[in-house]
Amino acid sequence: MKNKIYIVLIFLILFSFYSCKSISDSSLTKEETYEKIENYLLKSKLYKAKGMTESYLKDNSDDSIVLCYYGLVLYAYKRYNDSINAYEKAIQLEDDDYLKGKYHYNLGFLYYEKGMRDKAYDEFIKSIKYNDTIDSSFYFLGLIEFENNQIDKCIKYWIRYTEVSSNVTKRENIIKIIDILKNKK
Repeated sequence: MKNKIYIVLIFLILFSFYSCKSISDSSLTKEETYEKIENYLLKSKLYKAKGMTESYLKDNSDDSIVLCYYGLVLYAYKRYNDSINAYEKAIQLEDDDYLKGKYHYNLGFLYYEKGMRDKAYDEFIKSIKYNDTIDSSFYFLGLIEFENNQIDKCIKYWIRYTEVSSNVTKRENIIKIIDILKNKK
């Protein structure tokens, strides 16, 4: 009988602990929630990031930033279609052009990874429409044009990439590739 009481007490203590933990997590500000999810993602604690984003989205389904994080988590779990759905919903909800541009880039990257080049291209174009400082969108647009043997268009996008990219090494490498492509004409 004593063992059953101890088991029940342990269960109640653990239940109380987890209940308190979830209550304290729900008392986080938006910014603290974003930071916590980012930290989970940076530390590759995908299970925790997934749990936190899903829990948060139950009560805040209109938070485009957390939807974007969720899309990233789903991508890591190779749930590409679900990830695409999360990004599409985030885009619909977002009013800020800078963020909308980033979300279109993320969606374009997903389509590119799935081999859906036409859809990827469209999303990268939308990305730079909303935010023309996303260097990766210009890079992928150039890459798709290169894959389609549209060298002049490729060069145009990669030149723009070199103008907005802050990554010196990548920028220098792209400049070398542009020179090679120009000399082959």
